[in-house]
Amino acid sequence: MLRSVNRAARAWQTADGANRRHEQEDLPCLSRTTDDHRACLGRDRSQTLGRLDLRPWSSIDASTDPVGELWLERTDKSAPNPALLLKLLFTSEPLSIQVHPNDAFARSIGLPNGKTEAWYILSALPGARIALGLNRHLTPQELREAIGDGSIADLVQWRPVAQGDVIFVPGGTIHAIGADIVLAEIQQRSDATFRLFDFGRHRELHEDSVVAASEAGPPPTQPPPRRLTDARLVLVASSYFVFERIDLRRIRSGDSRPIGKPGFS
Repeated sequence: MLRSVNRAARAWQTADGANRRHEQEDLPCLSRTTDDHRACLGRDRSQTLGRLDLRPWSSIDASTDPVGELWLERTDKSAPNPALLLKLLFTSEPLSIQVHPNDAFARSIGLPNGKTEAWYILSALPGARIALGLNRHLTPQELREAIGDGSIADLVQWRPVAQGDVIFVPGGTIHAIGADIVLAEIQQRSDATFRLFDFGRHRELHEDSVVAASEAGPPPTQPPPRRLTDARLVLVASSYFVFERIDLRRIRSGDSRPIGKPGFS
């Protein structure tokens, strides 16, 4: 079980110019997952980079139309939008190299908040990889040139991933998700995305916004997971959310002692 704890209270509006052009009200809800939440289908209208078979993660039939994202939304349409959004992402090809703004830059262009996110790798085929940050710091002019000639694809830090890996992506960090991955993503509720490189798909790049929004260098150091109890492991803790892995078997058995306090129950 993955648990996210909301630490913010911000409204959300769809940002024009994002690389995923769908908006929340356009997403058909295809299956109800609990009494309070529903799974909503998210597709990029300009491409089909998702999968035809979502099992075992979802029973939704995607056999005739690839699905790239499932959004978990509240069923009560009168309920306020939460400050966070939880998605499942399915990749069959690498997604674009991109960056999301942090809060400061987002507000400078009239958006309510930026987009910091974290990924939990549910499944990854051998050779699957993600990119996070750059190999070295680039000046604004170097970053423009790397976007223009496509060399940015060789300047990002590619790393292999496997099931159970956790990646924290602060706003302003250049990143990409490679092919053959299923992941759970928790994020600030925003669709503001600026694209640097698109692997030959010829969609618009957002050079000016990328240069303004990016921390064009290596990624910040990610703290290691922190165990709270035998059953609870904090994967990522930020000012926006806490991402935990919870062992339900231990919870059900009552074996959930805090670490460092033997015999406590």
